[in-house]
Amino acid sequence: MTNQEHMKLQCFTINKQHLIEPLPAARPTAAWRQGEMVRWLDVEISEQEALRPLLASLDLDPAIFDYCIDPARSPHIATIGGTICCRVPQPARDRPSSEYISLICLQKLLITVHSTPTPWIDQALHNAAHKNPSPAATVLAFVEWIMAQSFGVDLASFFDLRVQADKLASSIDEMPDDIEIDAIVTMNRQIAALMNNCEDFLITCSFFWNQETSVKGEMESTFQIDFNGIERMRTLYTRLESRLQALHQQYQLTLQKMTNNRLRILTVLSAVFLPLTLIAGIYGMNFRHMPELDQPYAYFMVLFLMIGVGGAMILFFYIKGWFK
Repeated sequence: MTNQEHMKLQCFTINKQHLIEPLPAARPTAAWRQGEMVRWLDVEISEQEALRPLLASLDLDPAIFDYCIDPARSPHIATIGGTICCRVPQPARDRPSSEYISLICLQKLLITVHSTPTPWIDQALHNAAHKNPSPAATVLAFVEWIMAQSFGVDLASFFDLRVQADKLASSIDEMPDDIEIDAIVTMNRQIAALMNNCEDFLITCSFFWNQETSVKGEMESTFQIDFNGIERMRTLYTRLESRLQALHQQYQLTLQKMTNNRLRILTVLSAVFLPLTLIAGIYGMNFRHMPELDQPYAYFMVLFLMIGVGGAMILFFYIKGWFK
C-alpha cells in the first residue's frame, strides 16, 4: 500500500478578501516555505510512517516527525530547528480520552497533523468559504482560526451540559427513581474533559499571544482576546463542575432518604406482624390440653385480639409520624 493511501491531504490559503479558500490538491515541496502565498496543509494519517517522506519533501528537521507521532497527551510546545511545533486539543465531545492536532508553524506554511477525522474542521471550512473573514493572511491567523473552531465545539458542548444539568436538577426533586447514577458520572467526565481542553487552550493561546505581540508591538492581539474569553469560560466550566458535584451529592442524599423511608415502612410492618406471629405461634403448638380450644368462640376472640393488637400498633406509629 502506498503512502498516498495512508493519508488525506487538504490545502488552503487566505485570499484577498481574507476568506479561507481551498487549493487544488498537490504534493508539498520546499518551495512552499518561501513563496508569497500563505498555505495551510491539513494531513490526516492512518499510518504514522507515511508522514516521514511528506515532511522530508519540505526539508523539515526529522525531529518534527517524532514530535508529531509522540503519544503524549499534552499541549507541549517546542521549537525544533527554528520551527514552532505545538498541539491543539480536539473537541472533547464523545471522546474517551484527549486527542490532539499537531501544528507545525513555518513562516508561510502551517501543517496540521492528526490521525482521526475532524468533521468540525470540515464544517467550519464550509462556513468560512462564505463568511467569517480572517483578520490577516498569516500562519498565526490560521492557528487562531483552528483554535477558535475547536473551542467553539467545546463551548456548544458546555451549553448542552448546562441544559442537561437543569433537567437533572428537576428530575432529582420530582422523579428520583428515574435517574441513573451513570448519567451524573458521564456528565462529570465530560465537564472534566472540557476543563482539560480549556487549560490546554490557555497554554497554547498564551504562547501565540506572545508571538503575535512581538510582531504587532503594543497592538491588541487576537490571541489576547481569545485568551481572555477562554479564561472567562474556564470560570463557567468550574461553576458547572461544582454544580454537578452538588447534584451528585443531592442525588446520593435523595437515594439515602428514599432508602430510609422504605426501611422505616418495612420496620413498621415487621413490628405490627411480630406480635401477631407470636399469637399464631402459640396456638399452633401441638399440646393435648389447651383450654381455649374448648371455647366455642375462641377462634373469633383470637382473631379480634390479633386485629386489635395490629390496629393499635398502626395507630401508635401513625401518631408518632412514622408514615410521613
